[in-house]
Amino acid sequence: MLGDAEIQALDDHLGDVLRENQQHHESLQSLLQQFHLLLDNYNRLKSDYEEEKEAREKYKKLARGQERNPFVLVLVDGDGYLFKEHLMREGAEGGTKAAQLLNDSIKELLNDQLGSQADQCRIMVRIYSNILGLSKTLARAGLVGNEARSLSPFASSFTRSQDLFDYIDAGDKKEGADYKIREMFRLFVDNNQCKRIFFAGCHDAGYLSLLTPYRGKTDRITLIKAASFHPEYDKLDLPVKEISAVFTSTSVSPPVGGNNGICRYGKDCAKLHVMPNQQFPKSLYDPLTQPANLTFKPREQGYYARFLPRANSKSQESIAINKDGERIDTYCPMPSQEEWELYNQRVKRHKLCNKYHLGGECGNLSCEFDHSPIELACLNVLMYLMRQHICPRGTGCRSIKCYLGHLCQKDNCKGVKPCKFNQLPQDGRTTDIILQPVPSHDPNDPLNWPTWRKHLNFGLVSYYVIMVFAIIDVATVTWGPLNEELGFSFELLNDSYAAGCGSLCIGGVILMPFALKYGRRPVYVFSTIAQCAFCVWQAKMHTVADLMSANILSSMVGALAEVLVQMTVADVYFVHQRGLMNSIYVWFMTIGATLSPLAGGYIVTSQGWRWVWWWMVILMGAGLVAFVFLYEETKFSPTLEGVPPVVAPTQINPSPKGEDKKSPTDTEIEANIAHKEGEIQGSRATHWIDHSIPAKPYWKKLALWSISSGSFASMARHSIEPFILLFTVPAIFFMSVVYGAMTAAVTVSVTTLSSYMTQPPYNFNASQIGLMGLPPFIGTSIAVLISGRLSDSLVLYLAKRNRGVFEPEMRLWITVAFIPFVPAGLFMFGIGLNNGSSWPLVAVGLGIAIFGTIPANSVALTYLTDAYTDVIADSLVGVTFIRNLISTIFVFALTPWIASVGLRGFYITFGLILTVILSGHLVFIYFGKRFRVMTTKRYRYYAERQMDLRN
Repeated sequence: MLGDAEIQALDDHLGDVLRENQQHHESLQSLLQQFHLLLDNYNRLKSDYEEEKEAREKYKKLARGQERNPFVLVLVDGDGYLFKEHLMREGAEGGTKAAQLLNDSIKELLNDQLGSQADQCRIMVRIYSNILGLSKTLARAGLVGNEARSLSPFASSFTRSQDLFDYIDAGDKKEGADYKIREMFRLFVDNNQCKRIFFAGCHDAGYLSLLTPYRGKTDRITLIKAASFHPEYDKLDLPVKEISAVFTSTSVSPPVGGNNGICRYGKDCAKLHVMPNQQFPKSLYDPLTQPANLTFKPREQGYYARFLPRANSKSQESIAINKDGERIDTYCPMPSQEEWELYNQRVKRHKLCNKYHLGGECGNLSCEFDHSPIELACLNVLMYLMRQHICPRGTGCRSIKCYLGHLCQKDNCKGVKPCKFNQLPQDGRTTDIILQPVPSHDPNDPLNWPTWRKHLNFGLVSYYVIMVFAIIDVATVTWGPLNEELGFSFELLNDSYAAGCGSLCIGGVILMPFALKYGRRPVYVFSTIAQCAFCVWQAKMHTVADLMSANILSSMVGALAEVLVQMTVADVYFVHQRGLMNSIYVWFMTIGATLSPLAGGYIVTSQGWRWVWWWMVILMGAGLVAFVFLYEETKFSPTLEGVPPVVAPTQINPSPKGEDKKSPTDTEIEANIAHKEGEIQGSRATHWIDHSIPAKPYWKKLALWSISSGSFASMARHSIEPFILLFTVPAIFFMSVVYGAMTAAVTVSVTTLSSYMTQPPYNFNASQIGLMGLPPFIGTSIAVLISGRLSDSLVLYLAKRNRGVFEPEMRLWITVAFIPFVPAGLFMFGIGLNNGSSWPLVAVGLGIAIFGTIPANSVALTYLTDAYTDVIADSLVGVTFIRNLISTIFVFALTPWIASVGLRGFYITFGLILTVILSGHLVFIYFGKRFRVMTTKRYRYYAERQMDLRN
């Protein structure tokens, strides 16, 4: 046992341990409190830091955003700053020239003031004026016509010529223009994205109070000098520039005095009020003053070498013009043989950059062309080559850096065709067609492709169409062997065909958004690969599941042939060419649907029904190879560089002899849905291609993807929007019903033929059933030959009669002419088949029926492409859905319908139904435009939501 002393010692030790533990606990509590305080301070500092960091990031984004999309603003008081007289006399064409000249002049001023930054700045122009009052003043001076708003064509053309240019009517009072200009100035003067304001409102002291607070702001504001420049503006210490090539340096003569008459319409009168003895000077540019037959004396040898200015230091600083104000190029002789050889050796290694070597700068940081120094001989050859390309601004060009040609320098040139610098035909008259859609100046734009390249592209697509419809329809000749070998009943085979038609309804809905998002090429390639796989599946078919599944999946992918092809036509061809191309498309579709059973029948009798599908694999595989190595993407996304497409009439050919010599003063083509009717005066301008833009190399042309901007949600949206357009736009719904009804006529006839002509009294075998595909092919071929060219020629003729205005409804007259053939052919075919008539009578009836349906199909597609171009993909998805839905309904209902009323009664009823549907074209001929106007807002709304909208 422990003694008392030891126990006491242990007790003391235990007390010490407890006290130490207590002290340790208190220390831990203190440390924890300090830790919590530090943690709170840390969280507070962290929160402050994150807020500061977020604020800095926002500031950086704001600073970066202010450097994006820089532009300069040109503000013009149109009542005080008048354009050159010759520009205003030319009306709409003068407006286009004025816009281009102003654009070039501002660019030259920017190069002097902003340096390298000038190439990144876009130019925004706002002109405000009282068009009514100014028109009357200019009319009295003889510069415009006598109508109340005769300046409007000039202003409208000026606005259309550049994407950021606007000539705005501010109302009948001067205060309207003043108010607009002041507000625009205040809005942009402190905007960091606006690098400079060119202010053209110094003709009076009205804007002094606006500009005084910005005295000395030489880095922000430049004043433009006018005919009358108020001296008070000199005191603002702002740079003053003069644009003599655009604005007149003299004031318009004041209105001629005289006793005023009284007009009961007052200021609302649509006519100009002139005095009886008032004279107006004859327009120097009046086309009626030009002789009808122009004769030209050829230039003598060496004429240009003697009289054109030489290239020297002076020519690099100024532009030579003649007494008529037309630009004159410096003399550019034909290069010698040695120079050509030296140039060819140089460009073999690396092509030269035209902009850099001839214009002085390129501005494209990713330019693929040679910028290294070149010999003078190579430079001479390059200049000679570029002088062969006509400058789009013609002799009115005032750009010091322009290296294109402005006049012909060919000795002994007579000035007429084939001289490309002369745009006036020998009889002095032109027939102008404004190309729609408006092509860009990019040589990579499919609309600018050469004809052979367009036709190669369309030829591959046509082969794809033939094969897709061959796969769908060649199955009918295998029904007899399938019934014998695998025991499939004809009712089951008929249902499998109907199931395929049903899957055609949804194929476009599912796959079309991918064509909008990723381009046409990958979808074509994917579809071709899938069709090859499904043909292999059908070649190895043994069960009902194989039959149904392969039919459904193959038809679902094949639905692209009904939608994607029309998108390709819209991508590559102009409005006045689409009628023929769509007729050719329908022809190839019929070839696949009617001639494939013919070939398939012989294959069945000679090699067996499975070889039908092996041949499909071989032919589709060949198409796959062609698509991979030859098909180019047709979806075009223009690169905006501040220079928009110039909307100008393109001269196609001179008017043929014998036509009316009176041509309308306003030439207008309404494109797409034709909801607005502007005025474009007759012009002889030609569309041009900017050859300085590099063409894509071969490997880029065949890139598999061409991805559009937009989220997957926006892509998926295109599976819903087709149905909204289908049921809310009358034209889309009606054309869908027409297209579906005409397709049902073919489908029902082929199905009936395959089922009934294998029975007595005909007892046709597979090859004979295939031969019955010849009558539809013959009918289709004749219809295409008649309706294709006739459709395009008719719309041009009717547009000319309609004062140059094209309406999509003009095409519908073609369909009306073919309506009687549809019921007549169906009656002959159905009643003849019911009565057991001779097979030639049945064949002729089938051919006549198909002959009548082809123009309706072609015109329905072309009408939608013309009227609703910007939503054509969504429209055609809806068309395909209705087309195949109608076919599916008729095929499923065919057997019980015939059992109820007989074959004769079915075809009589069917023919009458189609006649009623086709008669609806008359309603759209007279009310179609009204329907389109009613749906304008909806059309524009969905057009803006497209992924690959061209304009």
